[in-house]
Amino acid sequence: MKINATTTANQFKKSWNNSYNFNVLKNPVETLIENIKELECENMFTNEMIMFFDNKNFLPLYVTKSIETILGYPQQEFLDWGKDALLKIGAFEDKEFWKNLGRWQNDFMEIEIKPESSPTTFRAFCGGFCYNHIDGKRKKFLFQSEHPIGESKAMPDYHFTRLKDIGHLLKKDGYFFYCEKLNAQNKVSKFYTESGTSDSPISNREKEILKLIEIGKNSKEIAEKLFISLETVKTHRKNMIHRLSAKDTSSLIQICKLCEII
Repeated sequence: MKINATTTANQFKKSWNNSYNFNVLKNPVETLIENIKELECENMFTNEMIMFFDNKNFLPLYVTKSIETILGYPQQEFLDWGKDALLKIGAFEDKEFWKNLGRWQNDFMEIEIKPESSPTTFRAFCGGFCYNHIDGKRKKFLFQSEHPIGESKAMPDYHFTRLKDIGHLLKKDGYFFYCEKLNAQNKVSKFYTESGTSDSPISNREKEILKLIEIGKNSKEIAEKLFISLETVKTHRKNMIHRLSAKDTSSLIQICKLCEII
């Protein structure tokens, strides 16, 4: 079946704030890039970048023009750098991060999701991903990647990632890595930080608290509604902020929404 680029782009625009759903197993990379370019013309990207990569050679196939305003690097110059492009603009001062990232992701990919009667999607969110601005400043991003896992469990030939500037939401230090595998029947997830791991970054009780904060309830009102102590509410709030390296409660809510945790 021929893919209609306009239809696909319109579907993408409609779901942009809810999911990141370009199927790299079914759509030709040329079609996906054309869809992204169409969205660029409509000024869809202000504080975020979209990057396509050749998985076999890790070559950048395309990066949105927003790289010029976000990082100061010319779009074509980035593409001309080839596979060394990311190294030239740098990422993460913490060398341990790269070792941990490989260990965490390999650990997660070994987790099986059952039943496997429908296609499975792998998603990853990395908060605190650092890049160098051309003038020497450090910019922090939420790195979001998503790809379907085919029946052969093989990676597609290419993938694309979304990087959203969230430096204003994060503390100076710290990062997290959140993985999901999901299909129509099941979902498994794992949350990783320097200080440990858990199945989810936010517990069900914490989600209840966050949703009440979001609608304007203060800690005392939340404690009364959930029949817990005021100190318990404060402790949950403090733990969530620390776990996701957020600057404050407002930043915490925004990060959770971007990662589709709430």
